[in-house]
Amino acid sequence: MSISKAIDLIKPLMLKCFLVVLILFHLANAFAQERPEHARNLYWRAPDVIKETLPEMRSAAYWVNQMDAPDKVILSVESIQKMNNGYQKRMKLWETDLDSLSARRIGWQMRSRPGLLPYIPNLGKMSPEELTQLTKNAIEKQMVYLERGSFGNRLAVEYSQAELESFKAEMALSQVLEEANPKSGITVSKTLLRIIPSLRDENIGMSNNGKARWDMWNLDVLSLGEKVQVIHSSASKGFLLVVSEKGIGWVRSEQIALGEESEINSLVKSEDFLVVTGESVPFYSDKEGSLVSGWMGMSTQMAYKKGNPSIVLVPTRKIDGTLVIQEAWLKEQADVSVGYLPYTKKNIITQATKLLDLVYDWTGGWYGRNHTTILADLFGCFGFKFPSNGVLLSMFAPEPHTISPEAGKEAQMSAIGSHDAFTTIQVSNSGHSQLFVGTYNNIPIVFDTHGYGYAEENGDEFEIRRSVIGTVEIPDYMLKQEMTFIELK
Repeated sequence: MSISKAIDLIKPLMLKCFLVVLILFHLANAFAQERPEHARNLYWRAPDVIKETLPEMRSAAYWVNQMDAPDKVILSVESIQKMNNGYQKRMKLWETDLDSLSARRIGWQMRSRPGLLPYIPNLGKMSPEELTQLTKNAIEKQMVYLERGSFGNRLAVEYSQAELESFKAEMALSQVLEEANPKSGITVSKTLLRIIPSLRDENIGMSNNGKARWDMWNLDVLSLGEKVQVIHSSASKGFLLVVSEKGIGWVRSEQIALGEESEINSLVKSEDFLVVTGESVPFYSDKEGSLVSGWMGMSTQMAYKKGNPSIVLVPTRKIDGTLVIQEAWLKEQADVSVGYLPYTKKNIITQATKLLDLVYDWTGGWYGRNHTTILADLFGCFGFKFPSNGVLLSMFAPEPHTISPEAGKEAQMSAIGSHDAFTTIQVSNSGHSQLFVGTYNNIPIVFDTHGYGYAEENGDEFEIRRSVIGTVEIPDYMLKQEMTFIELK
């Protein structure tokens, strides 16, 4: 067969192959173009590895390998408790002893988030009249807050005036007793601490139909086994107004058990306690672990049966609302510590990496964490008692260092990098907090949880909105505000 005849025979085959390749090319190109358009129905998720960082930075081992003494104890439990006590003493004098700028910032935070407290009042030393006034003041602030802004339900539909009035009615201000008698209680599960008592799950305080879909009616999250003082009941009795370590707010009645002070203290002040060191750890109905009976979040403290840390003492609620303490079991390898974790740099970064990629929740409305509460949980494993508000956290150190953006970016970067990694928290004027973990290419690297993202040079926008190992330049306002350094050593 001649060469020309052979070529004539394979021409159809070559044409078919060319057409197949051409079709596949166009399909691939169409898919590549179609996918981003389809993805625009959702916000684009930023990659696990945030720009200016390395993949290995997401591992605790990377940071431990750079430490000189990873297992050296930085502070004793007693020293940490001394820092906690010092903060409480300073905050009790915030209106008179703190500089006027700090006092104004604290006052603004308290007006913005009714129920937030710089310190917890001692109800035992208050007269019935004072306690009644405290209760009325708390409810009146909540009512003002309800009318001050524009709020909508879970679908971002604005509430009618009649609906707003129903929320006020549930607060039952007219039913506040003139001689209030607080009752001791304890949470029997993780519990929302609410600014507004709304009985239906769809009735939340949404103030934005865009990206910031926070439940503005939620103040904080109470852990399992937190002690509270009940000072009032809502009209339906479905909510209790309580004073807690995290402020004054409403909690669902079924999530609180009432008991004697001594009985509750046997749990919350027990010398035989463990600290949850996992992000979320279950406890079980029996030794074999055949049924999960509940969950405990990081830094939750639980009393255990004397001599047996595998059996935790769990506060539960009887139908009549009173407390009964029951035993539950932990798995043998449960992520918990008997007593507080030793405060070492290795333990700090190990705890931080357990919290990576958790979705940012500014108000805790879906039991999530924000930039401050995630640090409170992390450092709570060592015994620190942080406030759950960034502006208040900036007051935690007795003599904090600051740097202003007027100093210039180079000076800011140098100031951040000069601080001790893993034991320094930096807080912006607006209250955003980050844990400094080191530098890379002269850029400070931080453990952070925030609701922001970044744009690529081509204009593509990627959302972070979770806990990450990132840089101090995200969110970008960190370098545009005065920064306070909290040294925990």
